[in-house]
Amino acid sequence: MAYATLKLRKWLNDLRRMAVTPAGARTIAVGATLTLAIICTSFCIARGIPDLTTPLTREISGRFVWNYWASQWAGAVGLIALLSLIAFSPLVDRLMELRVAPAALDVVDFDRERVLRWCSRVAITLAAALFVLTLPFLNITVRPLFLTLFYLAFMLATPAMYMFSIAWPHCRIPRTTLSQFKFPRTPAFNIATIGATALEARLAKEIYHGRAADVVTPHLARELREGGDLRSIGWNGFDAFIERLAEFVNISADSISLHHNTTAAITAALAYSAAGGARIVYTDLEFPSVIDAVLATPGGDPMPVTCAARAWSGELNGLGVARLVAQRIAGMSHKRGSKIVICLSHVAYELGLYIEIEELLNLIERDDVIVIVDGAQAVGNVVVPDALLARVHFYAFSGHKWLLGDPTLGCLYANHSIIGVTPVDMSAALVAGRPYSFWKQPASLGGQTIDIDPYITLNTMLRDLIVATAPAIDKHNTALAKQFRRWIIELGVAQLPRITQRGGIVPVIVRDAATVAERLYERTGFSAQPIRDDAALRFCFHYNVGEWAVHRLAYELGRILYSRPTVERFT
Repeated sequence: MAYATLKLRKWLNDLRRMAVTPAGARTIAVGATLTLAIICTSFCIARGIPDLTTPLTREISGRFVWNYWASQWAGAVGLIALLSLIAFSPLVDRLMELRVAPAALDVVDFDRERVLRWCSRVAITLAAALFVLTLPFLNITVRPLFLTLFYLAFMLATPAMYMFSIAWPHCRIPRTTLSQFKFPRTPAFNIATIGATALEARLAKEIYHGRAADVVTPHLARELREGGDLRSIGWNGFDAFIERLAEFVNISADSISLHHNTTAAITAALAYSAAGGARIVYTDLEFPSVIDAVLATPGGDPMPVTCAARAWSGELNGLGVARLVAQRIAGMSHKRGSKIVICLSHVAYELGLYIEIEELLNLIERDDVIVIVDGAQAVGNVVVPDALLARVHFYAFSGHKWLLGDPTLGCLYANHSIIGVTPVDMSAALVAGRPYSFWKQPASLGGQTIDIDPYITLNTMLRDLIVATAPAIDKHNTALAKQFRRWIIELGVAQLPRITQRGGIVPVIVRDAATVAERLYERTGFSAQPIRDDAALRFCFHYNVGEWAVHRLAYELGRILYSRPTVERFT
């Protein structure tokens, strides 16, 4: 029942939006005209058959002079026109698609469903034709008025059904997204691993590659720093790029340093913080490579906090994890010259759990604690509070996940006011000679070779992200994730971790997740990430994903999981 309800809800939602689009309005107008024509034809036929002539039909059509053969010819012409419209419907589909500007609209257009809808049109029309053509040969044994009313009701319902079936392939639903950029038609739901770059960012990268092939290296280096001819793709220089990134996160440009990836940024923060020895507190909810970095930190003494199993079971929420870490720190003895470093995710990469780090800071009553936050799944997904950034020492995030730049790029925010080091000295110590890595970096520094593609694409994506605004993205992602959770729960085909949803990450617990992901990709082109040793699938909903895609995802995932044995369904 829930499965049928979901399908009906999707149908009504699409129908509601159809009327506000140019193609949908044109389709409704054509359908209304067609409906009127069939009604007139119906009266013609009814007027031409004496047995069906009733006071009702005489009253409506009495002003016109009809004869039997004219009525039959009118009905035949109407049926031929109807069948012709069906026969050429693919051509009509294509013409209507070309007339609608693709920049602001997205199309619900799946080839397999188009074939099914085309077949439904043929079936509806043939049924109507059979009904009309057999009427003259019926042995009328019921009251003429009742038969006439039944006949007219059928002829009213038939064109209405036909109008909806003909409308669906043209129906362009407005993009219920926050993005103004164009993304691939098939959305990706594995953004927590790697984001889907917009077409505008790809074009900027191609133009940059063409420019790099035409000029010598020193000239290109100057354009990267100052803009030059690269201003045509929105690149106003490296410092302007850092300033744009700082604007989105709402931090100062001189507090940002760039690294190969998020793990490299956290590694740099750990090495700086643990110099001289430190006890490093972390949880088993952290990203595996971050845990490896903690274990490999020189002078570090790892102090793990086990909480993943309890978080997945719903026993611990984000506040509970923060309190558990605070209890572990409170139980540590004070050692002279020994620091405590906390390395904690803001949003858990698999579970999507939003950890209340501000509450953790409120519970810590020590001044020898350095806080490093892994925000790879937070920045671009949820709002990072200014109050939090003002109290932590380091905050790392990714430029190629929720910010949708090309891989790979890690960004590290250093709170100079707490650390007590000048921005230039801090950034230079963190990047270790890496070029194009911090604001106002001297050109003489840096002898390494780095990939500029993540810079060019992220600079382009930030234009769209800044317009969308971080609070709106947070609200959009969370709303889509909650909607998806509700549908999966209603379908009863899988289990979901019991967490308070914040952001766009939703894990679905299924057996043999890799196989489910493959089948989902084969059916729809949607990509998802198997996690927890193939025991769950992680779906990520971002500002460039619309509600129609979430409808489609839940529908297809439900079909895949419904085809499995009953023992895998949950209540």
